[in-house]
Amino acid sequence: MKKDRLAVILTTWRRLYRTEPTLEGLARQTFNKFDLYVWNNNRDPGKPEVVDEACTKFADQFPIQTVHAYDNFRGRGRQILARHLRIKHGYQYVCFLDDDLILPPGMLTRLWDERQPTTVLAQRVWKASSPAIWPKQEAKPGEMGFYGMAAGAIIDTELFAYDQYWSLWPERFWPLDDLWMSAMARAMGFSIVKSSMKLRAAGCSNDQNAVSKDGRIKQLWDEFAGLYNAPQGGRYGRKLYEGPLP
Repeated sequence: MKKDRLAVILTTWRRLYRTEPTLEGLARQTFNKFDLYVWNNNRDPGKPEVVDEACTKFADQFPIQTVHAYDNFRGRGRQILARHLRIKHGYQYVCFLDDDLILPPGMLTRLWDERQPTTVLAQRVWKASSPAIWPKQEAKPGEMGFYGMAAGAIIDTELFAYDQYWSLWPERFWPLDDLWMSAMARAMGFSIVKSSMKLRAAGCSNDQNAVSKDGRIKQLWDEFAGLYNAPQGGRYGRKLYEGPLP
């Protein structure tokens, strides 16, 4: 188990112009015990070469490997890679990054210091403001919640090693990787905790995977909420999904 090394998975979307600035942010990190894996979701002609060219410029600053997905798997792809890195290479912790994040130099140091076993430690975490899930409110640093954003999170990779994590994931919910990760974390007894780290985006949200603007995705969110985030008065803090899990 590579307990002293952090696997960082950077997902590139349609913002390939953001690849090099994000790599520059990683090169400035005060924490250097990490290995970078770039998951490129854009295989349009010429685009993998753009990613490779950017990565080559930083090859002498930190270990870096690139995976060009044969299709846009959205956030599910990085979770597949996290499972592989756990099983095949023994990383205990993974940090997910999106290519629109601005990375302060102390980001990885703080996340590494705050990491916890069997925990999703995320920069954005929401909690219920009543016995029902909705409305929700953002948690404060150190507080637990029911939903955490994958980008900017440091996660115990044991979560992705469970076969049930994948066999129970309905194909129609594959685009909802944050929601599935959070639901299964709760089901498997993991904690979802708000980090003290707050990251800013680079202001390029209109040039992305456009998940939030897809009407079909909105319908999936509603369906998912009804199945996995159903209000359970008086039971907050317990597993919100009772399924065939170990």
